[in-house]
Amino acid sequence: MARPFLLWRRNDWPNQEVVGVSYRTEAIRALFPRMLPNDARLECEADLVREPSNPHDRQAVAVVVRGVHIGYLPRDVAPNYQALLQHLEVSAFRAQVLCSLRASEWIETVYDRNDHERHQTVFHCRASICLAEPHLCVPVNRPPTTAHVVIPQGSAIQVLGEEHHLDAIAPHVRPEGETWVHATLHAFIDETKKSRPELIEVRIDDRRVGQLTPKMSSELLPVVRHLGASGHLAVVRALVQGNRLKAEVTLFVMRSHELTSEWLASLPAGAPGVALAPPIAAMSMAAVSIPPRPTVRFNPPRGWNVPEGWEPPPGWTPSPDLPMPPPGWKFWVLQ
Repeated sequence: MARPFLLWRRNDWPNQEVVGVSYRTEAIRALFPRMLPNDARLECEADLVREPSNPHDRQAVAVVVRGVHIGYLPRDVAPNYQALLQHLEVSAFRAQVLCSLRASEWIETVYDRNDHERHQTVFHCRASICLAEPHLCVPVNRPPTTAHVVIPQGSAIQVLGEEHHLDAIAPHVRPEGETWVHATLHAFIDETKKSRPELIEVRIDDRRVGQLTPKMSSELLPVVRHLGASGHLAVVRALVQGNRLKAEVTLFVMRSHELTSEWLASLPAGAPGVALAPPIAAMSMAAVSIPPRPTVRFNPPRGWNVPEGWEPPPGWTPSPDLPMPPPGWKFWVLQ
């Protein structure tokens, strides 16, 4: 059975509208309570499900909330996510996104052909999801294999000194110019300073990529020490931006004082050596190991004279001059 994987994102803003919602209002209404308050909202998680057998669009991606099919990704957006979703399926994961449903309901007066008045209930709903660009939906490296806890995502913190560690950052640079990675935080004493302050060192795949300022270090040291006392590494989400000549690393993590009492109460008390998933429900799969890059390739039908290794860019559609592919043709296959 496929395990859910909440796609990574920069923030929780529902930026992508779900289409076709108006055709499924009866099923969607069941997701809300019987007595619907004004401007009702449902914040939840939704599954993204490919529909390669869809007779109208073989690249359709359905949006499903709690088993209810609420709509689709727009037709011009869905093709961009085919490789990513197939990659997760092959790896036994089910892609999930944060979803926001806004609904309203009212009584409307209508008249039949005999001019008889009657009243009917009208339900209206809009749905949108948090969906990053495909290359920013999964990290390109895996979390540590040793005991660790992922600190919940928060606002940005800039890492300092990356220019001295480009050899460690370069393997994670991508052509798109930015990508997510798992990073770890480590407390150390800065012996170069007379005051010998305790700071935070940032590592990617156990290689130093920089450090935090004294102020930012003080914001994270309490949680790093707390996790370290039980033998667990502190893992955070980090965004690598730039190229092999100049790159930056930015952490997206909650400061110690921002962590909720519920999160702190759910932290492990001991038992080092067991890799842990984050205790926050919305981040529950952030530490799951998945292959860092898709293991599929574009498979052009016979007669499509395209260069070997070529892949369609986002938004590309086949020219009418190209031969029709055979029924059920798989455009993406495992390498």
